[in-house]
Amino acid sequence: MKDQVIHEIIPTNSGSNENLYFFLTLFAVVLLAVILLWTTMHKQDIAQRLPNHLNNLATQLSIASDEIIMLQDVGLLSQKPTLTELYENQLEPFVSETMVAGSNNCFVVIKQQVVLRLIKLPELNWRVQWRSNAEQHNHAHGSEQQAHYQGFCQDDSAWLPAEHTKN
Repeated sequence: MKDQVIHEIIPTNSGSNENLYFFLTLFAVVLLAVILLWTTMHKQDIAQRLPNHLNNLATQLSIASDEIIMLQDVGLLSQKPTLTELYENQLEPFVSETMVAGSNNCFVVIKQQVVLRLIKLPELNWRVQWRSNAEQHNHAHGSEQQAHYQGFCQDDSAWLPAEHTKN
């Protein structure tokens, strides 16, 4: 028997197709990533932020909420503090800002087109929240104005947490 030698013929290839396939695959992966990012991004996921000029006031309200808790723990404030009590205890921003008591455990301040409130929610501690005040501030007096501020404390829709960010 003769030794049979099998010869395999390998066609010569310049490799130009490999580069094409590599770049097409790379392009497809990048395109898929862009499409997935674009489809998963929702408008409601974009956080609305407190206007920068109110960050200081929101920080003061946040600190005041901690001080209210401490003063209540040692008996210097009632469980439903009034503006007078907060003013007498020299708590900022109740001393320097025009705050209004909307209802029990709710204090409101309106700055330009933004309403900030410090409120004690039933299941939570004190919270600083804000929302846009698209309606013009009405200049009613007496019971009408008090009802206007109480509405800010009773309405829980569209309030955003005043999250503080460093610029």
